[in-house]
Amino acid sequence: KKWYNISPNDRQCSFVSGTYIGRTVTSNIDNFIQQSNKRLDLNIICLSDDNLYKYYQTIYKFQPDWIYTSPSALLVFVEFCIKNNLDKIKSIKYIELATEQVMTSTYDYFKKYFDVNISIMYGAKEVNAIALLNPYDNKMHVLQDNVFVEQNEQNEILVTSLKNTVFPIIRYKLGDIVQLSNDRFSEEKYVDIVKGRTRELLFVDKQSGITVSALTNALLVANARLGNPILQYKIQKEDKIFKLIIYIKKEFHNWTRTIEAEITNCCIKHHIDSLKVKVVFNHEPFEIDCKSGKVSLLN
Repeated sequence: KKWYNISPNDRQCSFVSGTYIGRTVTSNIDNFIQQSNKRLDLNIICLSDDNLYKYYQTIYKFQPDWIYTSPSALLVFVEFCIKNNLDKIKSIKYIELATEQVMTSTYDYFKKYFDVNISIMYGAKEVNAIALLNPYDNKMHVLQDNVFVEQNEQNEILVTSLKNTVFPIIRYKLGDIVQLSNDRFSEEKYVDIVKGRTRELLFVDKQSGITVSALTNALLVANARLGNPILQYKIQKEDKIFKLIIYIKKEFHNWTRTIEAEITNCCIKHHIDSLKVKVVFNHEPFEIDCKSGKVSLLN
């Protein structure tokens, strides 16, 4: 309420990865739209053009004050609206992005399209919200009334729930790599960098010790140098080749050779053999996993 002028009484629209009965996600995917009082849930299990148009009509009629969603789901919806010349939904005054890391270029893309306040919420199913982006200092403030956070020697975040009275969550290791910092003049605590939930460590070149993290960083550097044309990316390993599959903004469709060359150049500067990397351009936003509601980085 203080930061974004949004309260529990406002009308909320969410893109969800399951159908809800109360607070329980069910396997019933026949009903893709759930509406009750001031809450509208839209199922991302099926994002066909027919469903997306129904979602647009439902949102337009519902007139939500804010949207809670993963960046991937919102990107599919926005691209559909643009492609079909659909009017923007003017009731929306706030958007909260969650469940995935948010690229700066994707954040700016949504900001330009909706022209409203957009925040990033960092959380986990085990403890709900951990930190929220403050619009005044652009920092991720730890929500210390909900969780107590620590950091181990490997820079992994440890969370203790202050609200769960049914099942204790104490110094729980989520697997996310972070950097925590404190305000010198107050008790505020920040999550400076969230590097994402750790997965199986993959090497681009095991002999030299170069991991997929270097590949990801090379991609992000190339993206920044070219004015952020990339909206989504994922990595596929095929034999000894790593495919960088990227989805770019429409205004950069004639830049494919330049983008590919810049990514290759950045890979070389990250000590990655260019022969081990192949850049592939995706023509549509990536599909979302129906269970997690996310786009997997490594697939």
